[in-house]
Amino acid sequence: MPLMAMWVVQTELIWYTAHSTAISLFFHVTTTVFAIALLNAAAARRWPRSALTAGELLTIYVMLSVAATLCSHDLLQVLVPMLSHITYGATPQNRWAELITPHLPAWAIVTDRDAAMGLAVGNASLYRWNVLLAWPGRLHSGPCSFWS
Repeated sequence: MPLMAMWVVQTELIWYTAHSTAISLFFHVTTTVFAIALLNAAAARRWPRSALTAGELLTIYVMLSVAATLCSHDLLQVLVPMLSHITYGATPQNRWAELITPHLPAWAIVTDRDAAMGLAVGNASLYRWNVLLAWPGRLHSGPCSFWS
């Protein structure tokens, strides 16, 4: 997984090309699993009992896909603004505060209106106590951990 993460970060964030996690079938994961399957076929001929099963190969595919998603630029670039959008976008006209917010657990969204406004509008300082208390402590233990 660390090599996969390096591959994704190098291509998506440093070179800003071949955005492999922006397409439905991650080509870097598919290539890696294909190489593992070839090695597995060779191992199956030599040591049949130590070969990986189809379920184990599928597990490797899922694990690599999830790991690649977590290190891609599309996750946090989209996830963090979405965590505060329900709070920022709630208006008397759309009644989100009445219709939607009560059905969401408070630990799964950012509920501080000032912190959500600062993220959405900008021109806000990260070094204000209400923002520091609303985001970093909650970001790691709450919304980001839950949704990722």
